This record gives sequence, structure tokens and C-alpha cells, in this order.
Amino acid sequence: MGTYYRVSYWMDGNDKVDLTKKILSKKVKRKLEDVNQVFSHYIADSEISTINKLKVGQNYLMSAEFNDLLRRSIEFTRLSHGYFDPSIGPLINLYGFGPSQKNKTKIPVKAKKTQKDQTIALSNQASDLLLLAGYRSFKIDLKKRTISKTDSRAYLNFSAIAKGYGVDEVAKLLVHLKVGNFLVDIGGELRSKGGKV
Repeated sequence: MGTYYRVSYWMDGNDKVDLTKKILSKKVKRKLEDVNQVFSHYIADSEISTINKLKVGQNYLMSAEFNDLLRRSIEFTRLSHGYFDPSIGPLINLYGFGPSQKNKTKIPVKAKKTQKDQTIALSNQASDLLLLAGYRSFKIDLKKRTISKTDSRAYLNFSAIAKGYGVDEVAKLLVHLKVGNFLVDIGGELRSKGGKV
């Protein structure tokens, strides 16, 4: 997810945890690694990176986790009238906020271009890339869990939702392990249960 994480937990007499701190830490770390392997575009062989590298028309069978978060994202895009939209990955890359500069869309620069000319060129590219928003450049079947691209520039970026998903997954793990008091923090996304006694 490209950010920090911190998990704090407190044991009291009501907790029924049969794990040492070391084993509990390993389980949390493993859960975060699993989430990263699906949603981090900073990992070259993650599921989202694999999908972003698909050729046009190439089908991909999504994991249940990816399918679930994509389904939620599509619903949030609809509810927000497009203000939340992970399919704007090409725009994120254009402005240099993607995983690396090599993903950044190249803007042709001539020797004597003015700042205004460069801004217009960037604006024109952004307008062109906006046409990919709203999942228009993907063919998605959530029931069959398949996805393919209809435009080679299509690129998903779950940065706005993956941290929250990771927090929820770690919280579910802690609840499953019967930890009654915890605070999970991934890049400022928080989830807590119980309190410090």
C-alpha cells in the first residue's frame, strides 16, 4: 500500500488469546502482505499490477478479494456520481502520483514551449484520459469474476480504498483471534475495538 502501519492491542482478563505477541505480529504482517499482493500497484506482480498490464481483450479471473473491492468501488463510483473512481489511474499517473515515473504519461515538450503551452498540453491529455473514467475501458463481469481491457491505457488505482480495506481485514483477523482491544492504523486509516484498560 506504500505507507506505514501500526497495530496496537491490549490484553485484559476477558481476552481469550492463546497466541504470543510474536505469533500475533506474524499473523498481522502476513495478512497485510496478502492484501498488498492483491491491491498494491507498487508490487510488480500484485494482482492489480497484473490487471493493469493486461493486453486489450485478454481475460483475467479475479480473486474473490479483488472482485469484492472492485464491486464496492463501482458502487461507490455510482453513489458519488463519479467523484470516487479507481478507473482514473491514467490521470493519477499523468500527474506523477502513480507507482513510478515510468507509468507517467509522456508530455511532448518542445525547446521553446512556454509554461502556458505545457499547461494546455497537460490539460488536453487529461481531457483525453478522462474518457477512460467510469470503467468505460474495462469489460467487467462480477458474477464470473472476470475483467479485461478495451483500451490499452486503462489502469486501476485502488489507493483511495485499499488502506481502508487493509484496516478492515486486519481488524477481522484480530476479532477472529479473539483480541478484544485493538487499534489498527494503516496510513491514517483507523479501526478500533474495545479500549485500553
